[in-house]
Amino acid sequence: MLLTSRFWRPASRLALTATALASALLLPTARADVLGVLTDAVTGQPFPEGLPFVQLLSCLNTGDKLCSGWIAAVNPDASGAFRFDGSTLAPGSYQVTGWSDGHEQKRSKPFTITGTEDHSVNLALAMVPVTVSDIQGCETLEAGGYCTVHYRLTSQSSEQQQLQVWAMVDANSAIPAGWSEYEWGNDSAKPMVVTLGAGKSKLLSQRIYVGTGMPSGAYSSLSLFVSPKGKPQETLITEMLPTVLFTATGGSGNGLRIETDPRAKAQAMAAMKQARLVRKGWEGKAQVQAAASGKLTIYGQVIGADTGAALPVEDKPQVELMRCEMPDDTYCRWLQSDPATLDETGKFTVHMSNAPAGRYQLHVIAGAHYGQSVQPVFDLPGAEGTKLLKVTLPRLAIDLDAVERCTAAPADNCPMRYTLRNTTSQDISAAVWLYTYGVQSKSQAGTPIYDIGQNGKAHGQKILVTVPAGQTYELASKLDLSDLAPGSTGWMRLFIGDPSDAAQAISYTHIGNYTVSAGAEGRTLTVVPRPDVIIH
Repeated sequence: MLLTSRFWRPASRLALTATALASALLLPTARADVLGVLTDAVTGQPFPEGLPFVQLLSCLNTGDKLCSGWIAAVNPDASGAFRFDGSTLAPGSYQVTGWSDGHEQKRSKPFTITGTEDHSVNLALAMVPVTVSDIQGCETLEAGGYCTVHYRLTSQSSEQQQLQVWAMVDANSAIPAGWSEYEWGNDSAKPMVVTLGAGKSKLLSQRIYVGTGMPSGAYSSLSLFVSPKGKPQETLITEMLPTVLFTATGGSGNGLRIETDPRAKAQAMAAMKQARLVRKGWEGKAQVQAAASGKLTIYGQVIGADTGAALPVEDKPQVELMRCEMPDDTYCRWLQSDPATLDETGKFTVHMSNAPAGRYQLHVIAGAHYGQSVQPVFDLPGAEGTKLLKVTLPRLAIDLDAVERCTAAPADNCPMRYTLRNTTSQDISAAVWLYTYGVQSKSQAGTPIYDIGQNGKAHGQKILVTVPAGQTYELASKLDLSDLAPGSTGWMRLFIGDPSDAAQAISYTHIGNYTVSAGAEGRTLTVVPRPDVIIH
């Protein structure tokens, strides 16, 4: 390293006055570089260049075991060596993490930088103790909305392992909430427990509920998670399973097909996306005649079913132009244009002049209080001229009025309170659960995602409530994240759904971000609203 790259010096030596010199001496001094070597724990050799990466993180709180303040990331060189420039690092606590394909993520112990002496961190990565292969997606939709996936788990450990396996289902359809997210094991919501002997493999079948009575074009994305039994935050495997696409079979029945390469399909559809086909306001309406020829132009307005007026801007009403994939789809899933967030008039314009031929649909949603509206499909060519459209968004049958979040509470007993409101004239029974997404965790492979239910812990049964007609219901609950290490962070969504059908969500709300900290009397848990959350 060049000497001049580590120390401040003036751009010109000719006009360095006493005042300038005094000011220069007040500038921050250079800090220590963080450097080390990343290797394979078995072979002791470095990984191929470009495959592994190393991150430098800052520790936000005293006592954190997992640090979450991202500073930088680098790829080691051919010898496995890496270095982070310390010239901009403030005194404090830091942590280094290393990862490579097929290996466990490893974290250094948090360390402190106070001066200019370089800090060395060497990381040796072990193989992940279990792998997944031979994945076969769903082939048929079984009675009751189930389908079965098959895959092989193989142990790379010298010891017997007790594992738990679950899938996260992201069901997208023409339901009030727009989608529902829930976990599923084998034939039930409870994770599937697997005993895997040292060096052994098992071919597993997992029967997952993906939804029933779905419109053609609706879909359920499936993600597979494997962790040690009872420790979802220490996930060993996260793997995308083939997406389930619902198709019409005639009558009222459903069939399905699987998408073998969802990433390639998403990239292909994204390449067809057109900018600004949907815009707020009525652009150019005065100049367009009702009998205009050419491609379709839609002038619309979004109103609330309860008020007959445009939705408040703070509810973030939004219009999306979606494109269908199959000729008989009645639910379109590919975003064709940037969405338009509406102003206080609720008006929008859809210009189809640059849109390619195909089948289209408008999805209208709000950020809170109102349900989704999925409009009828239309074809290009086929629909021409201008069209006036009034979209009425229904109030959510069960709305979330308020949330009381815990602050610096014991991590095993963090009290939460939700005020639910029934906006209808009938009593409604519902299931309530938290979808939890770990950002910083002890996971060895990606992000752990799981549900929290009755006992406040992972994989708990959904909370069942009955909200009286036109009334509010105070739901007192708790979170128990005492198994998470200090420094663990993540966020949560609250889902309210049909108690007999997890794919039919009535509403959902981002509850907030959580942080686990080391307190004087044990671990504490704090939940704060996310910046983009409407319900506070």
